[in-house]
Amino acid sequence: MGLGFTLGLTCIGIVREILGAGQIFGVQVLPLADSAAGTAGYTPVTIFVLAPGAFFVLAFLIAVQNAYKNARRKKGLNVKEAAGCLGVDCDSSAEGVCPVPEKKEAALAASAEKKEEQEADK
Repeated sequence: MGLGFTLGLTCIGIVREILGAGQIFGVQVLPLADSAAGTAGYTPVTIFVLAPGAFFVLAFLIAVQNAYKNARRKKGLNVKEAAGCLGVDCDSSAEGVCPVPEKKEAALAASAEKKEEQEADK
């Protein structure tokens, strides 16, 4: 949690503000519609200013990220994957935490041994 988290929250907030109010940091960037005066413009989508709007924006940003990664994979370019459990049961890994990539083989071996012991006990 640091700069990346801050950047992510800022991106979500900017998209929500543009769609929900037509503003960025309080500055009107999209002219609002005025039906009384007969001027055309942007009609804000209220849900984006409310709490559920953050989930819609987050889902959209994740979809964009996945599309970008898939396009890079199709071109044969390297795509950085997030470190995590790497297919290993986190509860059975060493010290109760998900292994980092350097410990993947050891964690897989320990997981396989534990499964063999459980099957032997049956």
